[in-house]
Amino acid sequence: MTGPLNLVVYEGAINTTINCSVSNPAVLDWAFNPFSGASDSNYLTTNGQLYPSFNESFATVGQFLSEVFTLVVFNATISPPNGLTYSTAGVYKCYQEWTSSSASGYLVVIRKCEFVLSGKLYL
Repeated sequence: MTGPLNLVVYEGAINTTINCSVSNPAVLDWAFNPFSGASDSNYLTTNGQLYPSFNESFATVGQFLSEVFTLVVFNATISPPNGLTYSTAGVYKCYQEWTSSSASGYLVVIRKCEFVLSGKLYL
């Protein structure tokens, strides 16, 4: 299994993709631990199907017996937005329960800041 790469994106980035490749094509599941908000692991899928409670934040791409699976994060957040209990910044894990194979990667979300010092703008 080739796990997700560590990614750094700006806050508000849309449709960030996290990929996982497997040599044994079958069903792949996703879980994540957010950096902010709910502290427990969130299991995003079961048997490759996204839990409906995560439909507003994520999508999965990959068919049964596929070798590459993609998790799409609709909006990169540092802290939980209104109505949610988790940020999308965190540790993402892809796994195949039946083989005990898993791999993890970080999604780090940063905020672009502007500083003004002595009348000069610094980005």
